[in-house]
Order: sequence, then C-alpha cells, then structure tokens
Amino acid sequence: MFYLRSLTRSKHSSQQPHIAQIPTLSIDDNILIWYVFKQLRCYKIFGDRMQTTEQKKTIRICVIDGQGGGIGSAVIKILREVICEAIELIALGTNAIATSQMLKAGANRGASGENAIVQTVKQVDIIIGPVGIVLAHSMMGEVTSGISEAVSASPARKLLIPLSQENVEIIGASSVPLPHIIDEMIEKNLKAYTKQGR
Repeated sequence: MFYLRSLTRSKHSSQQPHIAQIPTLSIDDNILIWYVFKQLRCYKIFGDRMQTTEQKKTIRICVIDGQGGGIGSAVIKILREVICEAIELIALGTNAIATSQMLKAGANRGASGENAIVQTVKQVDIIIGPVGIVLAHSMMGEVTSGISEAVSASPARKLLIPLSQENVEIIGASSVPLPHIIDEMIEKNLKAYTKQGR
C-alpha cells in the first residue's frame, strides 16, 4: 500500500492536511510511477526490474606512434585480442602511414598529424606509445614540440615503452623483446580492462 499526503482542503477549513490511504494502483498509472521512482533516478519499470539513468563512462585508450607505425601496430594488435569490446582504441599517428597501420591492427578510429594528437590526448584516459612521444623532435623530427608538450600535459595516464632510436637511454629498463614488454604492460597496468580482469 502507498500513502500520499492529500493537499486538498476546504477554503474555510483550519484543519491540517490529512493522510489519505491510496489503494495499490496498477503499473499503468504513470503518475504513481513518476512519484515513486523520481527519487531513485530511474526511468523504466519492467516488472521488478529497474534500469538507472546512469551510464558507464567509455574508457578511451590512445596509442601514439610515428614513422612506419610498427610499435603502435604491435601494441594495438595485442590489446585488441585481450581487452573488453567496450574499450575504445584510438590510433594517433604523426603521419598517415603510421595511422593506417594501427587502424589495420584493430584500432576503432584514428587520426594523423600534430593538431589531431594535441586535441585528442586531452580527452582520453590512457596514452600508450614509445618514449619518444615525450621527446621533442624525436622520430626524425616527426614528434614536434607541440606533440611532446601536449602528451606530457595531458591528464591521461601515460604508459611509455622504453624503445627509442634517439640518443636517450633509460637507466633500469631491461632489454626485452617488444611483445614481452607489451604483455608486462597489460599485466601490470591494464589488467582491469581485459576480458579476464572484469
């Protein structure tokens, strides 16, 4: 049974509003549905089932690479096999060839060039790429100062692969094949987004 406070009173009555007992109403009564479920932030009823209006945020992972796109393609190919379908993989290439290779590897969508990278890294949750993406003028000049600054300033979490043709050595990084690096990255940093992790 539901109880609603009656708001009706006589124009000359000094009595307080009374509590009226309302019999159980049918599911088709839209007024009752609105009243009961407004505070629960629900919008549909199917018997005893309720669907909330809150939707899960789509996780966006972007992979950045340049030149031939070999590293980015390898990362996306392995990620595509293990991560959940709801995760969006975005390929960002410093040139069209790199972007094309990453799209072929399984990225959901992609874009090329400095402005595309600068604008997109502001909106993603995770950035993956070789360490050169934070080094201005790396990859034979394809990584501009604008790209490296945008990646560094992005609020996204950054997973950098310690592979580079630049005159830079990361102390403590082990020399292991790229597939092993990718597997370790997934196990330590992305397991929550894999099909087995959920």
